[in-house]
Amino acid sequence: MHSALSVYDGIYKVMDLKKIIKMTVWVTEFILKYICLAILVLVFLFGLYVETDKYNIISQADNSKYQSYKPVSDDTLSFEQMKALNNDIIGWLTINDTTIDYPIVQGKTNDTYINRTVLGEFSLTGSIFLDFRNKSDFTDTLSIVYGHNMIGNVMFGGIDLFKDKEYFDSHRTGTLYCNGNYYDINIFACFRANGYDTNIYHPSLTSDHVRQWLGYARENAVYMEDAVPENMPILLMSTCSSETTDGRTLLAASFKKGKPPAQIQEEDETGFWIHIPSIHIEEWNVTHLLIGITIWLLVTIIFTLLKGKGNKNDSQKQQKQGESK
Repeated sequence: MHSALSVYDGIYKVMDLKKIIKMTVWVTEFILKYICLAILVLVFLFGLYVETDKYNIISQADNSKYQSYKPVSDDTLSFEQMKALNNDIIGWLTINDTTIDYPIVQGKTNDTYINRTVLGEFSLTGSIFLDFRNKSDFTDTLSIVYGHNMIGNVMFGGIDLFKDKEYFDSHRTGTLYCNGNYYDINIFACFRANGYDTNIYHPSLTSDHVRQWLGYARENAVYMEDAVPENMPILLMSTCSSETTDGRTLLAASFKKGKPPAQIQEEDETGFWIHIPSIHIEEWNVTHLLIGITIWLLVTIIFTLLKGKGNKNDSQKQQKQGESK
C-alpha cells in the first residue's frame, strides 16, 4: 500500500513538473512575443518620428512658400514687399525646371544665414546666401552663392543631380534677379572641391586670373564645356558633399543681362489660377525599409497571437465535447 502511494506521488510530481514546464514555456513565449511587439512598436514610432521630422525640414525649405514674392516680368512689387521684411534680401536665383528657385540673402558673415530663413527665422535648412565678401549687386568677377544640401532636393540639394550627364545637359539655364535687373544664366561646369580651397573660393578674383581659375576648376570637373567665356562674370553655386571630408559640389555659370522671364501659371478647368507644387519622390532609404519591415512583423505577430488564441479555444471546445461524451 505504501509503495502504491509512492508511485501515485511520483506520478503527481511528474505531472506537476510537466505543468510547471508547460506554464514556464507559455509564460516565456508570451513575454518574448510582447517584448518583441513592444520593441517593434518603439521602432515604428521612432521611424515615424524621423519621417515626420524629415517632412517638416523639407516643408520649411520648400520653395513654394516664397513663390508669391518672386519677381516676374515687370511686376516686382511683391519682391519689394519681401525685401521690406528683411533688407538682407538682395535677389532671386532660378535654375529652370529644377527645385532651385529661391530668394538670395547676404549677411554680415557667412554664418548669418546658415540656420536662418530669408525672413530671419531659425531653421536648420538655412537660406541661399551670397558670400559676405562679394558685392551685393553681383558685379564681381566671381560671385559665390551657398546653400545646404538638403533631402528632397530642396535648397541646393538638387545640385547633386547635375552629376548625371543627361541631367546636366538639360538643366543649364536660369535667371538671376538683382537690383531690378534680370540676368540670363548658363551653367558651364559641375565640379568638386574642398570647402577650404581658396583657389576656388576666391571672391576677390580679378578678370586677369579667370583663365587660371577656369583651368583649376577643369581639373576637378565632373562635366565642363570645352569653350567657356572668359569675359563674363561667373556665378558659383556651392553645396556640401558627403563624398569626402569638407567636400563640396559646385555649379559654375556665366551670366549676362537679359529679359524678365514670363510668368507661368497653371489654370484648372474652372478657370481659377492654382499653384502646382513640385513633387519629388525620393528613393527608399533605410528608414523607409525599417518602417516597412516593422509593419510586416507587427502584422505577423498579431496574426500569430490571434491564431494561437483561436487554436486554444478550439482545443478547449474539443476537450469539453470529449468530456461530455
